This record gives sequence, structure tokens and C-alpha cells, in this order.
Amino acid sequence: MKLKVRKNSFDKAIKSVAKAVPSKGVQPILNNILLENCNGHLTLNATDLDFSIEAIIPSENEENGRITISAKKLEEIVSKLDEDDIYLEVEIGTNKTNLTCKKSNFELVGISADDFPKIDKPDTKNFIKLNKHHFSKMINMTHFSSSKYDLNNILGGILFSYKEKDGNKFFEMATTDGNRLSSYEYQLEEQQGKLEKLEVVVPARIILDVQKIVESSVDDDISISFLNNQVIFFTQDRFIVSRLIEGSYPRYKQLIPQNQDKLAQINTKQFLSCLERVATMANEITNLVKLTFKENKLYIESSNQDYGQAADDMAIHYEGDPLSIFFNVKYIIEPIKHIDSEEIVISMSGAVNPALIKPNSSENYIHLVMPIKHDS
Repeated sequence: MKLKVRKNSFDKAIKSVAKAVPSKGVQPILNNILLENCNGHLTLNATDLDFSIEAIIPSENEENGRITISAKKLEEIVSKLDEDDIYLEVEIGTNKTNLTCKKSNFELVGISADDFPKIDKPDTKNFIKLNKHHFSKMINMTHFSSSKYDLNNILGGILFSYKEKDGNKFFEMATTDGNRLSSYEYQLEEQQGKLEKLEVVVPARIILDVQKIVESSVDDDISISFLNNQVIFFTQDRFIVSRLIEGSYPRYKQLIPQNQDKLAQINTKQFLSCLERVATMANEITNLVKLTFKENKLYIESSNQDYGQAADDMAIHYEGDPLSIFFNVKYIIEPIKHIDSEEIVISMSGAVNPALIKPNSSENYIHLVMPIKHDS
């Protein structure tokens, strides 16, 4: 194998596929990246057997071939090279790979590509497609509500659902850890083939990796396909396959209250600033803050017996009887950070009932958060 690639594209491709390399591979070869050079393209592959990533970059092809090289060393070396052409040449029969860039030269000991697990690409003729920046936005606005304690549990995943309604097609992401819920529904503009209504759960940690990988793609869109117990994400130059989390996701829509008589319309940036200031004095374990709504005014308070207390207030538009309610401040700050609407609407019905946070715009996003019972 003999070829030339650009350092920048090679570096991005390595970083993309390296996310599928296990921290402790059950087989030594799983610690390696498979490099395959053929017809002007270098294809990189990595897998932990449950999660597989492929990246394709242009190459100046002099000789076809295949080799696997340590992912850790390859990523470390290439990231430190100058921005220039990189030359790769594999010695026939020895699996030794010479890597050269300008005056830098490395001799790497590889493992035969014949020992690398065969990765079959699933059929992707039926898929949904959306702009990768909107895909990333949906992840940003939902992933934080997934459970962080058991990543393989159903609540440690992100629910993907697809449905058709009144002739329109909708894709939704939803997460919950039992204390809060985030849901973002997006109307699709493009679909290929025939998809039935579906609900699957994808590991949240995988989705965060996919988000970063797709950002490095040359494509503006991402396509998503589903097959048996797998989800497939693909662009022109990236192909990612992951196993799904098995089990039934909670019927979360039943938890969303419909009739709430207390409505607060609040400036998003000002509210976020107040929360972040008052949060500095909240208890480090409970992160408790008190919100008091009355007479078109919002009062925000926190206290910590070791350090003291904090208070702030701001003008809002409020409809309903006065209400004091306690929340984990992180559960309020996280969604607000990602809402780009100028104003948000918080709807409530009482001090112990769930509150809903929505952007005051046409975006179909909701964040439900349970208050904390507290003797004020």
C-alpha cells in the first residue's frame, strides 16, 4: 500500500473513527484502525463490535492495500504533524508502515488487516434526512435529560421516534431521567423509501459521538436509517452503526400537563443571567433555588448555610395567583442555555406539580421539570 493524503483531512478522519475504539479491547486488533486504500480513496474503520465508524477521505493512490495500525499512536502522531502532505507506505510481508510528513518520519508496526473484524454495511435504502446543524441542535436541547447513572439502562438513551400525521412526517428526540423530560419534534422535509412508525432508543453517549463526527463531514445533511436492532447514521464520507438499547421507553407524553393556570413569560437571556448569579450560593448537593412569581415580578433566591444567601429579581409578564416553587437550578439552566428564542414561557399549576418550559416561538420543544418539595 502506498498513498498520499492531506494532514487535515486524515487527522479529522482518525479522530472520527477513534471514537469507536474501545478503551480496553477484548481483542488486541480492536485497538487498531483499519486503513484501506483503493481507487483514490482512503477508508478508515474502527469498531468495538457494538459501535462501528467509517470515514472516507481522498488519497493520491499509488498502490492499493490494507493495514491496521494502533489508533492511539496514529492519532497522537498525526495530530502533532505540520499541515502538509502525509505519505504512507506499507512494506510487503512485514506489516511495517512508514509514515512521513516533511522531515518527520515514523515506522509503525501494524497488524494484518485480515485479522480485523468484517464490518458489513446494512442496507440503507429507507432513511430520513435532515440538516446536520438541526440534528445537532436537537441533541443539544435534549441529551442532558437522559440518565447519567446507568448508561446501558433505557433511561440512559435518547428516544428516536418517527411518525406521519396529516400527511406530514415528524422526527422526535426525547429524554428523561425521572426528574425532568426534554422533547423536540421536527417536521421532516425529506425521506427516502418507506418508513413505518417507529420508536427506538439510542445510547446517549453514542449520539454525542455521532454529533461530533458529523460536524467533520463534508456533507451538510445527515441520513438516519433503522434496521433490526441497529441505527445507522451516514453522510457522503461518514458511516456509523450502533446497537440500540433494548426495552420499552416510558410513556412520557402522559406526564405532560395540559391545563396549567399560572403562566410566566420571561426574557431568556436575563433569566439565565439571574439564575447563574443566584446559583453561586445554592447548596452544592441539592442545587436548590426558590422562584417566586407574583405581580409581574420574578424573585429568585438561594441559600447555603456555609456561605450565605443570594437574591435577585426581574420583571416578567405573569398570569395567575402568586406562587413559590423550588427547583434544582441545573434542571432549569440546562434547557434555557440552548433555547434561542428571545423569550420563554413557564407554565405551572402548583408548588408540587411539574412545570413546563417552552420557547415563545414556533419551535416544537418542551422541557418538563419536577419541583422539589421544600418547607419554606
